[in-house]
Formats: sequence, C-alpha cells, structure tokens
Amino acid sequence: MNLKMILKRLFSYPAPVIVFVGKPDSGKTDFSLFLAEKGLKYGLINMCASNIPVFDNRFVKITSLRSLELWLSMFKRESKLFILDEADEKLTNLDTITKLYKSFRVPMAFQIRKFRAKLILIYHRLRDVPELFLDPNVTTAFVKKVNKKTALIKSELLYPMCGDNTIELCNIPRTSIPFNTYGVGIFTEDNPKEREMLEYWHKVTLLKKRGFTEEQIKVILSEPL
Repeated sequence: MNLKMILKRLFSYPAPVIVFVGKPDSGKTDFSLFLAEKGLKYGLINMCASNIPVFDNRFVKITSLRSLELWLSMFKRESKLFILDEADEKLTNLDTITKLYKSFRVPMAFQIRKFRAKLILIYHRLRDVPELFLDPNVTTAFVKKVNKKTALIKSELLYPMCGDNTIELCNIPRTSIPFNTYGVGIFTEDNPKEREMLEYWHKVTLLKKRGFTEEQIKVILSEPL
C-alpha cells in the first residue's frame, strides 16, 4: 500500500483526528508537514495552518484557539488541515488541566466535521494524550514516529485495505516544506492582533478571487496591503 492510498483513506474520513507521538528529534514535525505536503499535492486538502513557523505561502500561522476557530469558520467550505505541534506542552501546565485544554478538546473533537477540517496533534508520549483523543471513535489514526525514517500508522480505517490496522512506513523522505526546526510552537487562548490580521487576509483573499487587482483592493479596504 502506497502513501497516497493511506492518506486518501485517512483524509477522506469526515473528521479525521491524527495523533502523533515520538521521542524528541524523531522527526514528528517533519513527517506531519510531509503528510500535509502530499495532501496538498493529491488534492485531499486545499489549505493548511500550524502553530509553528512554516515558510510556505500555503500555510497560515495560527497561535491561539480563537484564531483557529475564526480560520475554520472563514473558510468553511474548504478542505483544510491544522497541525498543533507540542500539544502536550501547550494544552497542559505541569500535569494540571488548563482552561485552554478544556476549551480546545471538546469543540475540536466534535465540531471539525462541519468545517471540513482535519487535525494533527503532536505529542511526545502517548500517556500525555487526553483520554478523549485516545478514543478510536474520535481519533482516526495514531502515528508513532520510531525515528526520522520510520513511522508506524495505526488505524482501523486501514484494515479493509491491507488486512491489518497497523502499517510501517520506512525510508520516509524529509518534507520539502521549509520550517524552523527549533521554532517554538505557541498556542494560547486568544491573540486579538492575530485575529485582526486573519480577518484582513480573508478580505484580501476574497477580493482577489473576485478578480480585483491589488490597487483596487487597497482602495476598497482603504489601507495598504
């Protein structure tokens, strides 16, 4: 079974949640971006966002829950993927359940379907993954990054295709999407300035789709691009 078949199976599910685990420097972030890269190439997703610095104009940087909710709603009809890196660090605080954790888990697990969204959550250890996301009725696939070249993908969705629910991928190439390997993935409750920028970018995107030039858009929005 090739990667295209695996991704098509996973990404075609109505609301796929994919949980990554693996020790530091095992290539979890790189592999998540590689899957996003292939998802874009195969036409399985149209838009991507992440809380890490990604140097690709197909990606939007989103660093708060409110910004994520806004992005999901603004492009409700587009098939999209959000990658939350360092989820264990951003949603917990010294093993204490945070307000952000409570706000994030239920809406993201049960509401992403209506936004045609897909979600990748990156953790270090499986035991740090919230109980809700350990439920196979919520999380459609678990990816264990063994090392930079090898990953185990476990999902009941794969069983009809290969007679097993776990597939080992070897010799995984690095993603061609440039990103800051040492960048810190921020994720907070709210970032008003970021929401304002998203709203402006959304307006520009819609105007461009309607055929307006940059000069016309400047006039319409009455501020420089």
